[in-house]
Amino acid sequence: MILPIPSFNATKPLTYYNFCYRFILEISRSLMKRFLLCVISICIGAIAMAQNIVPNPGFENYNACPPTLSGFAYTPTYTLFPYCTNWINPSNFSSSDYFNACASSGSGVSVPVNFVGYQPAHGGNAYAGFYAWYSNYTPTKPYMEYVETKLTAPMITGHKYLVSFWANLANNSFGSALVGINTVAAHLSDTELYDPTSTPCMFASEDVWDTTVYVDDTSKWVQIKGVYKAKSSEQWITIGHFWDTTFSQSYHVISGASGGNKISYVYVDDVSITPFSDTETRDTSFCTSVFPFKIPGLKDTGIFSWSTGDTTRYITVDTTGWGGNNNKIKSHWYVRTTLLLPDSSLRIDSVLISFDPKLHLVAHDTIVCPGIPVTRWANYATFDSYSWDSGEKTDTLTIKSPQKYILTVTNSCGIQRDTFNLFNYSIPPPPKVNDTSVCLNVVVPPLAVYGQNIKWYLHSLDTFSFDNQPLLPTNHRIHDTVYVTQTVNGCESPKSQIVVRIIEKPKFDLGNDTILCHGKSFVLGKENDSIDFKWNTGQLGCCINVELPGTYILDGANVCGHYFDTVTIQSYPCDTCLWAPSAFTPNGDGRNDVFNVKVRCPIKEFKFVIHNRYGQTVFQGNAQHMGWDGTLFGVPQDPGVYFYFVELNTGIPDDDTKILKGDLTLIR
Repeated sequence: MILPIPSFNATKPLTYYNFCYRFILEISRSLMKRFLLCVISICIGAIAMAQNIVPNPGFENYNACPPTLSGFAYTPTYTLFPYCTNWINPSNFSSSDYFNACASSGSGVSVPVNFVGYQPAHGGNAYAGFYAWYSNYTPTKPYMEYVETKLTAPMITGHKYLVSFWANLANNSFGSALVGINTVAAHLSDTELYDPTSTPCMFASEDVWDTTVYVDDTSKWVQIKGVYKAKSSEQWITIGHFWDTTFSQSYHVISGASGGNKISYVYVDDVSITPFSDTETRDTSFCTSVFPFKIPGLKDTGIFSWSTGDTTRYITVDTTGWGGNNNKIKSHWYVRTTLLLPDSSLRIDSVLISFDPKLHLVAHDTIVCPGIPVTRWANYATFDSYSWDSGEKTDTLTIKSPQKYILTVTNSCGIQRDTFNLFNYSIPPPPKVNDTSVCLNVVVPPLAVYGQNIKWYLHSLDTFSFDNQPLLPTNHRIHDTVYVTQTVNGCESPKSQIVVRIIEKPKFDLGNDTILCHGKSFVLGKENDSIDFKWNTGQLGCCINVELPGTYILDGANVCGHYFDTVTIQSYPCDTCLWAPSAFTPNGDGRNDVFNVKVRCPIKEFKFVIHNRYGQTVFQGNAQHMGWDGTLFGVPQDPGVYFYFVELNTGIPDDDTKILKGDLTLIR
């Protein structure tokens, strides 16, 4: 590890430091040691000071909580800061976003949950966000967004500055391919960079970027940094993805198809610009399991100052003050600053002391609910390499599968291994429930549910639950459903469905009195599962099969009331409804002068037609009393054979249309 390099304060000329060194050299021969150490402290303090000249670097300062998207204003005069202070949007066409934990959950710009995913801030409670690359916005140009601010002090021409910011890839690509890119950069300029046109991207130089760093991790923040040498008095920094016509985008596809539109929405946090120095630095490391430990001193002649406050050539240390959570950190850096004599050069040594714990590297065995991710990390974060038997090479591992896991670590202390096991509880079964019926406009009573730690849901796919039975409406005539789970050992069961039927006082209609053909039957009644039925025949249920004539009474009841209806069924010999004679004698003697069809069933529709042997219609009627008197238009027809056709619809349920046809003889 190389510690951050102490840098010159940009507000003091370089000669100030030369003066400090030379002054120390001269007075070291004549002044008291105590006074000398005070001067050393002043000079070293000035050298170590590396003030960040980016205002509001973590986007924490704000005038108001952002209510929705597009939280940075386009303000060429650098005067409008409605939400986040100091930062603006340099493009009149785009709309970068300001995210802050103070925003409401429905605003889309809260932290950590917002419209493009889930991400805690790198530091604090806020960050910026923008579309770094929207590949197919136009046929020739992509769409890009930016953020910009004015530095607290201009850079000094020829001086070096360490420029850095942290970035993270948002989860949501809105149906397009989610990609990570290596072209998120910082542009530095003397004047404000702004674009009043409708251009979807900005043309500018990438002054600080790193093509080896892809912003392609949707969980961890990555740092983009570089050393920049001031060309003049740069006082503006713009962050984004800058475009030119010769540019060829490199990207990593995280999800989705690579052939279509590609989106890279990036969060940005903790922007820093600090003076950078070429002061000589060294790294030294020691591994020990024995404390106190003596850090050897330099052989060089000089004036020494340790980060502990000691001023001796060497110091003896123990683990006091190492800090860390639950003793996870078992190493510590010490910094020794040496003003070398007689040339007054400055040397900064970073010394890493690592403790070989010879203890458990990971947590104890764990039992969790199936499918719940568990993150395990090395208890000590100072090893050179980490290797899990599942293939990961980091100090943390997030797992779901129940099995044994092995961690191997290495550092200057050697190789160590440790194991832990992940076990699963059994998922409890859904709670036992009973469906119920409730009368219209009556409050639903407590529902019967049998289980532990019951949670209530209004929909089968809901993730939000109630601890108590929710209020269900009963002012409609449809079924309501509610869902419940039980939780055992912290594991939630699948949902059970309870159907609450909203019912009314029984009311039904058996229909009008009707007719039944001899030998026929039909079903009387209609289904209604909210009513208990009983017939005067002794049968139970909504419907019965009727085969005999008679009066049928149906009684219906439920928790809401009682009702009954009656119907009378008559019976006819439907198979012999029609009869016709074979001849008639229309001679006026009053006997057998009219040919009639005899009907013995009810008549709903009736049709009677007679044709002569040439197919000519000589008679037709639509009522039973109508008959043929042997004439056509008052003219008597010739004796001989004629043909009749009769069609009858009785209107009886399930009875077919009756057809009677044949020949008759007209005799004179």
